[in-house]
Parts: sequence; structure tokens; C-alpha cells
Amino acid sequence: MEIVQYWVANNSVRLHVIESDGDTEAGVPLVFIPGGLGAADDYLAEFETFDPRRCLAMSLRGQGKSDVPDKGYAFSDFVGDIETVMLAAGLDKPCLLGYSMGAPMAIEYAARYPEAVSGLIIGDYPAQYPKLSPAWVDSAMFTLGRLADKPIIKAIQAESEQAGLWERLPQISCPVLILRGGLPDAKLNEADADKYRQLLPQSYVITFPRSGHALWEPDYNQFITTVRTFLRSLDLRR
Repeated sequence: MEIVQYWVANNSVRLHVIESDGDTEAGVPLVFIPGGLGAADDYLAEFETFDPRRCLAMSLRGQGKSDVPDKGYAFSDFVGDIETVMLAAGLDKPCLLGYSMGAPMAIEYAARYPEAVSGLIIGDYPAQYPKLSPAWVDSAMFTLGRLADKPIIKAIQAESEQAGLWERLPQISCPVLILRGGLPDAKLNEADADKYRQLLPQSYVITFPRSGHALWEPDYNQFITTVRTFLRSLDLRR
């Protein structure tokens, strides 16, 4: 397997993308949309795991090797980044995996372009983008060890606004896998999981009882097997 990296421009903001040269006959391509402070390179291990399936991961603005503009960190800007990358990549109806704060971004994209995706995986997050508190800035800096990134993190917090996406779910026509942790630090509670079930008839909710928000801990194989099983079900629908 070879992995290529490239940049695409959303207006003046260059976005970093990594993509594997997977076999087009190996099934539905998989696109990773990181959480709020994640980056494309976070998914290199998953590229290896899912090989020969074609995989793509992106770094949204301000993250990883993407450009860091002074402003432009609203929810709509991040969704625009996804639109730009997807258009440039030209993948054939991929499955999107949106984790944490990347989940509402993936939801919005799938609602806007229902015919462009084969499936959607929502990683432990409700269908809403948050208004981030000032306390989130310090928490993110110290928890993730990103003290030098305070200006970026403050910009994301300052431009964040609550965006409810529950009403967007009926626009999504593809199968949806919803993953949630069963421990107290999980971000998707049972009540919101039920809302997903009600509003997405083609959805499957799976809870990992021993996981928190980090769904791949403590059982990475459980996480990968669940995603792989869902992807294979999508392959059969092609």
C-alpha cells in the first residue's frame, strides 16, 4: 500500500489530505473526518488496517498540516472544507466516518449530498455542533498537550455557535452506524441515541460498554471489527 499526501484549497486555505492507493474493487472507500482538534495523520494505522480498501483522511483548517488562518473557524467553514476535499478527491460514493465534533460536520455533508455517500458512521456525538465554552480552551490545551496552539483553539472557541442538526437527519438516505461509549465520559447518551434511531430508519446503534469517548479503547479490535462489518454490508449494496 502506498499513501500519498496533497493539499487542496478552500478559497485561500490549503487543506492537507492523505489518501491510500487502495483497490477500487475492494469495496466502498472510507473517509475519516477527525474530531475538533484531530488531523489526517491520526488515521495512518487505520489505513493499514483497512487495506486494500481505499481510505482518505483530511485535516480541517487549523489542524495538522493544513493552513492556520486568523479567522474562519465557524461550523460552516469546516463543512466547506469537507466539501472542497470531497470534490477534489472524486471518490465514488464513499462512507464517511465522523468522530466527535467531526460527526455533526459529516451529518451536514451527508444531508446536503445524500446521493454522494454510501454510508455514514457517527462516532460518539449527538446531532449538534456545540457552542464551546472558554473553559474548553484550557481543557483542550492541557489535555492534548497543545499549549503552543492556544491562538487556534481560542479562535475555534470564539467562532463556535450551537447548530442543531436533528432536523437534518431525514435528508440522509444511506445506512448509518452510530457508535457510542458506555462509560460516563462518552458524549452520546442513550436519549440522543434513541433520537437517532427514530429519525434515521436505516440506522444501527452499537454501544461499547467498556469504552468512553475514545471508542477504540480498551478494545481496538472491537472498534475495527464493528466498522469493518458495516463497510462490508455497504459493499453488498453497490
